[in-house]
Amino acid sequence: MKNNPYLGRVQRTLIVTIGTLATQSGTLFEGMMQQRQGPTLATAVVPFFSDDLDDLSRVLTAALTRISPPDLAARLIQTGWQLEETSSVRLIFLIATEPETGNTISEHIQMVAGQVYQHLGIDPFILPLWLIGETEDARFVSHLEGSIPLPLGNLVLSLCNHDGLRLPDEDSLQAVVGELLWCLITTPLLSLLEQRQEHMSRLDDAPLLTAGIHVWTWNPSQASARFEQRWLQDVLQQWLANEVDEGKLVNAFAWLQEQQLTPKQFATYALREREAALPQLPHAAWRMPWPWHIPTLVETTRFENSIDEEATRAYAKQAQLRLFDPLHKGREALYEAARRQLNAQPEAGVAQTVAWVAAIITALEQQLTTVVDNQDALNETASALAVTRGELEAALRTYLEDYPRTPGQWWPQAFRPWRWPRLLLRYWQLQQRGQQLCQLLEKQASLRRQVIQQHTAYQAVIELIQIARHLGDQVAEIGEMLQFLLRSQMELSAPEEGESDSSFLVSTLSVPESIYTQLILDPRESAVAAATAIGGLGGQIRQLDDAILEPLRAFGRSQLAGLAQLSAAELLQIQTEDTSPDNASLKRGWVAAAPLWRVDAASLDEAQRLSQQTFTVLCGAGVLQLTNQLPDAAETVFPLPTGWTQHLWLIRLHIGQAQKNLEAVEMMETVQPYEQL
Repeated sequence: MKNNPYLGRVQRTLIVTIGTLATQSGTLFEGMMQQRQGPTLATAVVPFFSDDLDDLSRVLTAALTRISPPDLAARLIQTGWQLEETSSVRLIFLIATEPETGNTISEHIQMVAGQVYQHLGIDPFILPLWLIGETEDARFVSHLEGSIPLPLGNLVLSLCNHDGLRLPDEDSLQAVVGELLWCLITTPLLSLLEQRQEHMSRLDDAPLLTAGIHVWTWNPSQASARFEQRWLQDVLQQWLANEVDEGKLVNAFAWLQEQQLTPKQFATYALREREAALPQLPHAAWRMPWPWHIPTLVETTRFENSIDEEATRAYAKQAQLRLFDPLHKGREALYEAARRQLNAQPEAGVAQTVAWVAAIITALEQQLTTVVDNQDALNETASALAVTRGELEAALRTYLEDYPRTPGQWWPQAFRPWRWPRLLLRYWQLQQRGQQLCQLLEKQASLRRQVIQQHTAYQAVIELIQIARHLGDQVAEIGEMLQFLLRSQMELSAPEEGESDSSFLVSTLSVPESIYTQLILDPRESAVAAATAIGGLGGQIRQLDDAILEPLRAFGRSQLAGLAQLSAAELLQIQTEDTSPDNASLKRGWVAAAPLWRVDAASLDEAQRLSQQTFTVLCGAGVLQLTNQLPDAAETVFPLPTGWTQHLWLIRLHIGQAQKNLEAVEMMETVQPYEQL
């Protein structure tokens, strides 16, 4: 209630109860004030007990002191109420017409009024409210002497209304008294009654009033819980939608290229610059070597190649370790992209992100196929080079079998010219095969490096595919969690509203579904805002947490905060505009609010009959729109707007019956039960 800037204007009010029925009604009213967070700071209820007047005086003094602190106006404003007049005190007497009340009512009123004046220096505004219960003895009303200035006369309530219908019991009468007291204290009803009584002062006796009341109420908590549950289901369904927009999917190949997560990029991590360098084979030495150097060149070439083969085996082992950083960056890039996508597009975000991850996996698998094809091609090339190398090395071994290996072996050949053609041919053959061997070994060295790079790329793509699949599983798990939350919400029964608990006094209004569509204009925008409010769905990738339900509920309540501004009058107006026969709540309420006094018009003289007034009062927020919706019999209708939105009160009043005629009124012994309304 404190969130409402204005609930109504009130005055200090002291309610004194006399008699058992009145005391019970006062206790009921106190509970109502606490439950509704009414202006308890300015209202006090005191039961009158005449057996110890000194104790009663102390209780009255304490009650008047409690409702009259110097900062009363400021304290009331903090609770949503405003103090109307600081120099006025209302004194309402609830008087049960029971034998034990005695014939001293007038003295009691004078005593309490004097106590108020003595303690506060203010003449109170007095209104006696007579309750005629099962005793059906209305004569006690006439004991009130006319010497006390009572501008409103006396308000009389009985179990029987003016239509001859009867309340079921005294508990029902107490409930009527509680609602009527609420309106007398928290609305301008008393001021209206005072204005309507001014022209009746010509009557010899103070006029009597009787009233009937009907209340429409609605439960904001139940409506909020129902709409909150629907909002939560709508949001979860929006998040779980399966409509994948292909146009919004980022091109997987372009994204991998942009993030440098391609096989070509991974291959660059395999070898450092010095490791990528080819072995230092003796190419130049094979161009015109000294004949006796050729055997040494063959061994040197093989040795340099063997060193490179050993080195590249070590390079291959190191290359796997160098994938840690690029793969970590790739993992972070994938997760960040998925997180951003889930945050930016929560509507169908899970399905959209799963589809994007699937596209990434497909692109990586295609890249993996390319890498495997490249590896197969390299393996085929390596096999062919190995065959060629074997042939070259076999030829070299054959040519070197009888080839002079040292300068000493070449010296005798200088004296054997007939052997020079064969030696020259063998020299040329060895020199050509040596150059070919260098070229082939260099190709093998280059191929070994390509194999290392392709294998590194293969391992990186394999790892990245596993990372992407794990990411896809995590995103899908978000969807599974949301599905579970949605099922759990759908299994919960929404709080029921309606008029199932309506009675002759209170009708409970339900909030139509159309109000929800007015509060939540665009469910898609609401789903986006809900995701933003909980930090985005992307955060669920790294840490799945179903605790998002409570923050979601809290945000949903903020989205439905406009529901608190809804008034009972607006709900009743919606029902009234509904043309179905079941929506005649306003008319039924008017009939149920018949004044609670059986007026015998035949016992009144002509002047009194002309002075009778009947009118209807509507109290609540936004009641003006309902004044023309009442039955034709409600000729005079006074709307009394207040800031209170949860209740709407319809009060029918009858004014004008003089006190001296009360004794002539005979209560009907046989009346229709009130339930026939």
